[in-house]
Amino acid sequence: MPGSPLASGIHRVVIFTRFVRRLDRQAGPEPGPEARGHMRFYRSRSIFSLTPNGRPLTGTDGALFVLMGVIVVVMVFVIFHRDLRVQTEGVWAQGRVVRKEKHARSRTSRGVDYVLHYGFPRKGGWQNAQRNVSRELWERLRAGSSIQVLHDSEDPSLSYPEGEGGMPLEFAMLAFLLAGGTIVTGIVLLLRSAGAQEA
Repeated sequence: MPGSPLASGIHRVVIFTRFVRRLDRQAGPEPGPEARGHMRFYRSRSIFSLTPNGRPLTGTDGALFVLMGVIVVVMVFVIFHRDLRVQTEGVWAQGRVVRKEKHARSRTSRGVDYVLHYGFPRKGGWQNAQRNVSRELWERLRAGSSIQVLHDSEDPSLSYPEGEGGMPLEFAMLAFLLAGGTIVTGIVLLLRSAGAQEA
């Protein structure tokens, strides 16, 4: 998946491996057993021991890694659970498209967000909402078009036009995987920092 965090991480590991091999070729004679042990120890630490600017990673960095990973896990779990509740316990309503718009995600990105503004009846009145939708649905609908809307009966602000949903399961799994890797990296840094302090 070009441009993804996973692909970027693999690319960095490949570059680092090539750099180490280049150093090996320039190092001259084969070192002795004791020196080889020190080199293996250094290489095993180097991936987890330096920041992009060359500063050694510390136990504080490890704690931040763990904290970031936990925050991502909690956020993804809450959002996914909320979307799942709407999908399983939500109420359907006949709504109407108010207007639609599209705009670039950023000045440096070619991506486009397709935004649908719609409304639907709820208990005690009318609920207006907007959501990013697929290009196909955006092009198919017009202002005034009738549309089915699934919404949370207790919180009508949580709603999805028919054919659209919340967080995809694949995205949730990928987020959990990346967050898990961040947490593991943080734990490794914490353990190494603790071991260094005891030594």
